[in-house]
Amino acid sequence: MTIIGYYRPMRWLLFVLGWLVLATQASERSRSVLIVNSTEDRNSKHGEEFVPLIRSVPGWESTGVRLIWVGDFTPALVESDPKPLAIFLSGSFKDWCEVNRQHWAGMEKLLKKKSIPIWASCGGAQALAILSETGTQEAWDCPHCRDPRAPKLPIYTHLGHHTPGKPCGDYSGCTFEKGPTNVRVVRRDPVFAGLPDEFQVMESHCGQIAWPPRGWELIVTAGEGSVTRVQCIKRRGFPIYAAQFHIEMAGTPEASHRIMRNFLAEVERRWN
Repeated sequence: MTIIGYYRPMRWLLFVLGWLVLATQASERSRSVLIVNSTEDRNSKHGEEFVPLIRSVPGWESTGVRLIWVGDFTPALVESDPKPLAIFLSGSFKDWCEVNRQHWAGMEKLLKKKSIPIWASCGGAQALAILSETGTQEAWDCPHCRDPRAPKLPIYTHLGHHTPGKPCGDYSGCTFEKGPTNVRVVRRDPVFAGLPDEFQVMESHCGQIAWPPRGWELIVTAGEGSVTRVQCIKRRGFPIYAAQFHIEMAGTPEASHRIMRNFLAEVERRWN
């Protein structure tokens, strides 16, 4: 082989490698996610806490972020540019009888499609369970105003009450789970790879999901000292997660970063 003949395939190899590097850089720049503010306040920025955690994952440092209020969410946003690769749902503050359930109609439609990976925290997680089990067409109640003989939203409960009889929205008599809390994996899942069977996450809630709705499975439950049985559920066969805990909250950085890195790896696998 002549020297010229030797360098021709080398030039081609260098060209291909250069193209792959540019393509990888372009794909990283084009990564985008959608964060849904799950509260009743349209002007709140609740959910922005996810952003530094997402951008701490290698390859996701330049991720584009759109923050939208749940009442303005429609499934069409998933198809509009820049197309999000995943959706994150924030927690919320009101009990479900106080929420305008029609604000969740767009998310209910998207959930039926199973077209994009989702991670939901706390109130956002409760919402996905409610949408899957009851939907927005039926009335919603809460444990304070509930008729135990005819519950409207039995999939949602409180952890407990110290002083029963409080009005809706008054949590002063409720049992809370706050701060670093032990949870336990009961079904192995890629999102919890690299974590021990029992580990700590951040909690801040008095409400909970009573059971996994149809089409969902329990993958994380209460650990030692925890009183919340349903800690994380997953849409069977698809990367949609509803977690009662907060990976976006400061306090358990190792577990939060591991879970986010694993979740985004699942997103990439689906995207590819």
